[in-house]
Amino acid sequence: MGALAGHVLGQTDVDGKGIAGVERTLNASLAAGKAPVRLTIDVETQTALELELEAAAEAFSMEGAAAILMDTRTGEIRGMASWPAFDPNRASDFPSNHPARLNRAIGAVYELGSVFKPLTVAAALDAGAVTRTQMFDVSQPVQAGRFSISDTHRFAKSANVTEIIVESSNIGTVHVVRALGVKRQSAFLDLSGLTRRAKIELPGSEAPIMPARLDDLHSATVSYGHGMSVTPLAFLTAFAALGNDGEMVQPTLIFDPRRKAETDRLLSPETAAQVTAIMRESVKRGAGRPADIAGYRVAGKTGTGEKAIAGGYDKNANVSSFAAVFPADSPQFALIVTLDNPQARPGRGATASVSAAPVAGRIVERVAPILGVAPRFEDIRTARTEPENRSPERSSP
Repeated sequence: MGALAGHVLGQTDVDGKGIAGVERTLNASLAAGKAPVRLTIDVETQTALELELEAAAEAFSMEGAAAILMDTRTGEIRGMASWPAFDPNRASDFPSNHPARLNRAIGAVYELGSVFKPLTVAAALDAGAVTRTQMFDVSQPVQAGRFSISDTHRFAKSANVTEIIVESSNIGTVHVVRALGVKRQSAFLDLSGLTRRAKIELPGSEAPIMPARLDDLHSATVSYGHGMSVTPLAFLTAFAALGNDGEMVQPTLIFDPRRKAETDRLLSPETAAQVTAIMRESVKRGAGRPADIAGYRVAGKTGTGEKAIAGGYDKNANVSSFAAVFPADSPQFALIVTLDNPQARPGRGATASVSAAPVAGRIVERVAPILGVAPRFEDIRTARTEPENRSPERSSP
């Protein structure tokens, strides 16, 4: 099937020895002639992810991209795409330093920006450090060390955590993390797995880049996704807990009907539900609106940050991301889309709201019916959601 899932499948050498991807990880069992391996990848879902990343590359002339779609309850990866694409059938066309060799879903680390904010709010709510109705002063920049942290736009004098997420307020998020405190923030980051390599049945999972210590400045910047670089898979593993009653599930690419999902509790079910509801508001009213696909109740958050380079940041290059769970009222899947340095076009920028969020929306629109997610539409008169009469069939993994 050409380049489809090329980074996941990997390749063998001329002697049939696995040297990349799943082929490498499972080389011993495959060579021993044990039971055939079935992946969790859904072919149609994988195709959709790869086509949408390719379309985004044409639209934004980006350096690279990644997209992952995971079952929130089982940890099964339904699709994992990296752009530029890699075709294992033509491996000789890609020298070792070719950009297509890198699986950016697991092998590249990024400062993902504001997609971190829901996790910060979740940690603070769960610890009882803040409440949903508590108001925070967002009228003035806040000081962190010798730096002043501000918002991209002024929207109110004070705001609760819902409006902080909807308006993507850096100021508000810093107030929230200060209420949480460095000690509890550090413990949450460690519990979430964001301080370690993501576990997956692939070689090349990259370690995060962490600040030497969480002082006042780094505590503040990490709260809104800066000063800490992680892989898309590591982030999605933690983020997906918001769609699984607060439990993190170990991601996997190997389908095994006997497998019992490995879970760790990150948040209480109540906190997970609260933050998912807040993210739904962000998609309905905030920068995530381009990902609001009718019927599928996407709950998510955009993230745009200047790209980290040696010695600082490139003010002319961004990393744009969108992370989501859907459907919001009973999440089945978690998705992340990360675009590396998308270029602005005349009449529009390249922030996540105009780049990563629309890509994520198109992915949801394509894969939700494939994966058996029944659409439900809001009845304006009753403010309730009603199911359609027909439910699409589930595609087998």
